[in-house]
Amino acid sequence: MKKNLEEIINYVEDVRSDMKNYVQGKEISLLKKKDSANSWSPDEVLQHLYKTEVYITDLLNRQMERAKKKNLASGDETTSYLHSLDEFEVEIVKEKFNAPEISKPDGSIDSEEILKKMDESRSELIKLLKEFSKYDMAGIEFPHPAYGRMNMLQWIIFIGKHELRHFKQIKLLIG
Repeated sequence: MKKNLEEIINYVEDVRSDMKNYVQGKEISLLKKKDSANSWSPDEVLQHLYKTEVYITDLLNRQMERAKKKNLASGDETTSYLHSLDEFEVEIVKEKFNAPEISKPDGSIDSEEILKKMDESRSELIKLLKEFSKYDMAGIEFPHPAYGRMNMLQWIIFIGKHELRHFKQIKLLIG
């Protein structure tokens, strides 16, 4: 696997691991706790993160198909993209964003079940990335609604930064 992709995967895996370790074993009442009627509980935040990862994995899969059709050979594997989204401060909670409908939680699932689903979605993502790494992931872009055009490596970084943002929210909720 490419060095720059490996670096990104390690980052998103570390964020996920830290979040899971923090959430696992917490009392159910804490994971259902909300600050207000229109806020999300930690369980709902986890469901949102799961839905977001599934959506981005699907996006990456569609873009990989584009890369295959265009026969985009593997690109530079040494350039680090890990800090390429730092200017956006995705992981810092400064303002509330409205989540797209596709990633909104419905509260129908508890943290234990959603953590299992998150493990499954992460496995699917990693499997896809191994195949996608044969192509130029930095050479294919797709617009993000808040941050503009991002290449596929940046979309993966976004997963980690987005999870880190919400992990901080979970910690504030649970205490």
